[in-house]
Amino acid sequence: MKRKNWILAGVLLVVLVSLATVAAYAAAGTPAPAPAVSTAPGPTETAAPKTPSPSPAQTRLTAPAGASARVIESSRDWDDADYKTRMQYTQADYELLASLRPEGYLDMSVEAFNRAVFDWTNEERYHALEEPLMRLSCTLKEDDPLYSFLSTTLSYSRHECSLKHYNTCVREEYPSNGGTAKYEKYGDIYGDKVLVASGCAEYSYHYRIKDESGLTVRERDAFFQAIDDGVQSFLDRQTEEALKNEKAMDTALADEMDALVKSLATDRIEVVSGSTYYYWERMW
Repeated sequence: MKRKNWILAGVLLVVLVSLATVAAYAAAGTPAPAPAVSTAPGPTETAAPKTPSPSPAQTRLTAPAGASARVIESSRDWDDADYKTRMQYTQADYELLASLRPEGYLDMSVEAFNRAVFDWTNEERYHALEEPLMRLSCTLKEDDPLYSFLSTTLSYSRHECSLKHYNTCVREEYPSNGGTAKYEKYGDIYGDKVLVASGCAEYSYHYRIKDESGLTVRERDAFFQAIDDGVQSFLDRQTEEALKNEKAMDTALADEMDALVKSLATDRIEVVSGSTYYYWERMW
């Protein structure tokens, strides 16, 4: 009996408080808030899982109402359709790229070509190329007639001029280049041609142009291509058993690279330092 009295008293108290609250809001001319709904489980119910509150980081990244652009972009944006749309090169970008490849450019000196394209002494002109070339690098297809020019000749020159423009420290006095050579083995897996194993030789090096006014763009580009071809040829000559021995291949690759760059050095361009790395990877 006492338990029922306590329950009735509690219910009556809740009703009175609710009526008083409604009356107070009505007197102030403000709509009363909607009553809260209890989430406590009954005898045969299961409590619904709570939605976790956003972390401080998530809260900071939430755009304010009416915001038109994100300030911070996730690395996943690189794969988003929106990012690809924003980075799609324009017709003006493409025409600019074509204009950077004048007739007979391969026979120009590296100094003349670099100054004509990336004048590192002109702040406005130097930076004006950054966004168009970024869009082209992201979205120009590999089978485009200008792709090779963009990814080789223009890339080499841009790096060389960047060092001069920013007046970098002595540790980065020389421009760098590098590449990757691969041996790939394919097999038949349930009727499909699948890569089952690969040997990968990675290399990078710093080079010095000793005579920018005498070295032509053709000679410089051919120097880099000869290094790429030489490392790939070295890998192609190896047996599969040799390629599986990573430690021995590491040493052999370093020796090959050292001999290769020394044989290719001229009185106009040479490699001054570098590094190599080899690994074998089996997928099946």
